[in-house]
Amino acid sequence: MTARTNTRGRLFGTGVLALVLGLLMSVWAPTTAGATQAPGSVAGTLTSAYSGDPVANATLRFTIVEAGASIEVDSAVTDEAGGFVVDVAPGSYQVQILLEGWMYGTTATLSVEVTGSGPLDLVLDDSQTDLYGQVTAGGVGVAATIELQVKTPTPTPVTIISTRTDAQGNYRISNLNGGQFYVAAVPQDEAYASEYYLDAATWQEAQQVATPRAASLDFDLAPRAANDNTIQGRVSAEGQPVAAVVGLAREGSDGVRRPVPGFFVLPNASGDYSIANLAPGTYFVSASPREGDEFATTYFRDGRNLDEAEPIVLDGGEVFVADLAMTRRPPTESISGTVTGPDGAPLAAIVNVEQRPVAGGEWRLWVTHAAADGTWSFETSADSEYRVSFELERYRKQWYRSSATEAGAQVVASGTSGVDAQLVRAATPAPVPWWQRICSAPPTSPSWLALLVTRLCAMVPARPGRVQPAR
Repeated sequence: MTARTNTRGRLFGTGVLALVLGLLMSVWAPTTAGATQAPGSVAGTLTSAYSGDPVANATLRFTIVEAGASIEVDSAVTDEAGGFVVDVAPGSYQVQILLEGWMYGTTATLSVEVTGSGPLDLVLDDSQTDLYGQVTAGGVGVAATIELQVKTPTPTPVTIISTRTDAQGNYRISNLNGGQFYVAAVPQDEAYASEYYLDAATWQEAQQVATPRAASLDFDLAPRAANDNTIQGRVSAEGQPVAAVVGLAREGSDGVRRPVPGFFVLPNASGDYSIANLAPGTYFVSASPREGDEFATTYFRDGRNLDEAEPIVLDGGEVFVADLAMTRRPPTESISGTVTGPDGAPLAAIVNVEQRPVAGGEWRLWVTHAAADGTWSFETSADSEYRVSFELERYRKQWYRSSATEAGAQVVASGTSGVDAQLVRAATPAPVPWWQRICSAPPTSPSWLALLVTRLCAMVPARPGRVQPAR
């Protein structure tokens, strides 16, 4: 008998094996880009997007991403003409650009495709990260120093970056991080006055500049005003010289009145004072007691504060006489009272004092405490009215007088005494028996226990406040 071979089965098995091996080879075989393309020298240049000029001394780092990690393939430093050469294979790269001297160590990143043929020209987009402009005076460029300042906890801003313009007043500050700055132009020629952006004499009046900024930031400086004005006068109290401190404030271009930081003058023994070398502008002077609190601070023309002060307008070459007559501080007023309990014993309760102008307006809350002997006091103002409430743990909150609600509170005037309160203890609920607590919230599992509790609670008469469980 002749044996028959299963040729068809063998062919099928061989085909399957070939297919599996082919799939494995396709997975394991290295990619063409990675295996067949060897690194080669690639030359190129780095230029500025803003100016088109070559960017020298920049570090270029060519990296690829594998398994989520950034791997540096090669790096180079540009020469004076912005040129560089790296050894990289054709493919996609992230190029990190680090310029020595960039503020805060800022870097830029470019996505590039290396083809292996032709130069690789890179462009640094610095058009949005610069601050630039021109300083002029009467339309003519002038040399100046540009200062970028930031506000810190110190009283005045701190200059963190400065640069000089060219002879025509042109300037550029490159590689800025985004932020908010006060920008000042300080001319080299003293015939012109320094200026903050925008047309401000001081940083308080200045408009902050946000970076990056696409538009130019220009200054047009004004001639320095002649500082030949003087304010002088005599400080007195009840007709007699008094030891005082004279302060100075100025109105800015924005119309806001601000004290001149750190400025003060001490009158002589006769009370005479003089403030010289003032530029044209609007000023305000005040006198404050040098010691003690017998007299109140007074502004020119008997103003009680800066808002009420009479302005002194100086145009140039003026001597303005501003006498300052200080007045005694009015006697202090207060509202006061005593807090006790039902038995008359003193209570160290919380005292809430609400204040509003006599003419009406919103109530403003202040909080104080009664002392251990139950007494309390709160300093008040004659032009305000008050309402008072008292509270303490385990006692009912109470408004003066003896009102349980805010609507029933009696309003008191400044200087009122005898604003007393006798607090009543809050009602203490009677303890709930254990069986009533169980019947009010019966268990739900296990089922036999839930059923038992339900049956037992159904046998107990309902009491006020108890919830009968459902049957």
